[in-house]
Amino acid sequence: MSSSCALLGMSLGLEVEATCPVCSLDVSQDASNLCQRFQKLQGTVNTLVDSTGDIAKDLELQSQLQDNILQLQGECERLNQTTSQLLQGDQLHQKNIEALTDSISRLERKCIEEVSFDQMLMFLGFVLGPEVCCCEALRSGTGSGT
Repeated sequence: MSSSCALLGMSLGLEVEATCPVCSLDVSQDASNLCQRFQKLQGTVNTLVDSTGDIAKDLELQSQLQDNILQLQGECERLNQTTSQLLQGDQLHQKNIEALTDSISRLERKCIEEVSFDQMLMFLGFVLGPEVCCCEALRSGTGSGT
């Protein structure tokens, strides 16, 4: 028998080689079996006590995880709102770009209709420089030098 079983046996008044005083039966084997069962139960209790600490840690981690999930959900909602606002702003900018493009096209057509070829050459000469404009005019055959 182990020491804890021996102590249990002594506390119960059992001897290692004990016989029942009433019936003269040898109870040492029964005491040994009881001690073994006690040791198994004690091991189970110890395991449960140890796992209780693990359960507390698990519950704390679960609580932290739930808090993190709630925080992420809030951030996702804010991100979704920001994305919606950006998309609306983008659509507005796209409409403004299309309106400006249409305005530029109308102005270009109006300028083409109102500006003569000579005025266009004068403008190109101002923008590009007189030597480029003269070379272009000579190539096209409208220059005064040919």
